[in-house]
Amino acid sequence: MTRAQALAPQCTAASGARGIALARHQADPEQTDSFRLNEAQQRVLQIVLLLAGHEIEGLAQGQVAKAMGSSGSQTHNDLRNLREAGFAERLQNGNWRLGPKPVQVAIAHQQGLARIQAALDEVAQRFSRHPR
Repeated sequence: MTRAQALAPQCTAASGARGIALARHQADPEQTDSFRLNEAQQRVLQIVLLLAGHEIEGLAQGQVAKAMGSSGSQTHNDLRNLREAGFAERLQNGNWRLGPKPVQVAIAHQQGLARIQAALDEVAQRFSRHPR
């Protein structure tokens, strides 16, 4: 399998997800007229999803641009913004991969769920005791 073939499902997924998000916004009757979907923010979030799974070799800026349907300069700026926030990092080979921030967010989320589960377990323990 060539590298392009390996990237194709993720590139399609990124473009498809962007289209789905836009379609969902347009079809949502609860959205107010004052809310506007910010395409730049949506594009940056889609790049995060696109980079997932490429932690070893990363993706070239051109691959990201092609997958997103964006210009090279726009993609460069998006990747630099992600790097500044800790969501992307540049490898020695010049490619880009996820930075440490998404993993840190996932770990914090998991720890929060563990705290909630511990609190629920404590309540269940307290209420399941037999009265004397």
